[in-house]
Amino acid sequence: QADLVAQRQSALWAYIMATAAIIGMALNAIGVWLIKTTFDETRNANVIAETAHQRQSRAYMSIMELGLAKVVKPGEIPTAKITFKNTGQTPAVKLASAAWVAIHSKEIAEMPPDLMSKSDGVRLVGSGGTAIANPTFGRPISAAECAALLSGVTQLRVFAICTYKDIFGAPHSVVAAGAATDPLNECTIAPCGFGNYSSDDMNE
Repeated sequence: QADLVAQRQSALWAYIMATAAIIGMALNAIGVWLIKTTFDETRNANVIAETAHQRQSRAYMSIMELGLAKVVKPGEIPTAKITFKNTGQTPAVKLASAAWVAIHSKEIAEMPPDLMSKSDGVRLVGSGGTAIANPTFGRPISAAECAALLSGVTQLRVFAICTYKDIFGAPHSVVAAGAATDPLNECTIAPCGFGNYSSDDMNE
């Protein structure tokens, strides 16, 4: 009888110990999960903070001026003036810009496929700095072409693009297209396509 009681007590203690071990393992698992969750949230918060810092401090090239250098006259070469400005807090690096002037009848002029191969080179523009492009029509404009512009049959269009990287290595670009409203009498160009697009902007 005494042996039977001892066996039952031993079995009870074994059950209690096994139950305690299982509970301990479960608590340990919960603890590990909580630690991992905390680590993941901390890492995500760091990523968000770093992304916000980069967006706040990176370079932002914008088109500040888009117009004709002077009014168009028969026998002269139409010339535009485009000013890109870095409105960000840090330099824009590996910057290349290009622009194009054409007489066009379509709603928006298309960029020639080899435009960037004719860009003004690669350089650095600091915060507040500017880059100026002066694209031309490439030849003197004829009296007939001026008459077509005056009648509204055609339009004098300007296309500009600026590609660059910020100091964090991300690529960006700014693009603009505009049409001269009255090129024979004024230098105003009305934007017909205007944007500031970049790799991260496009993903937002």
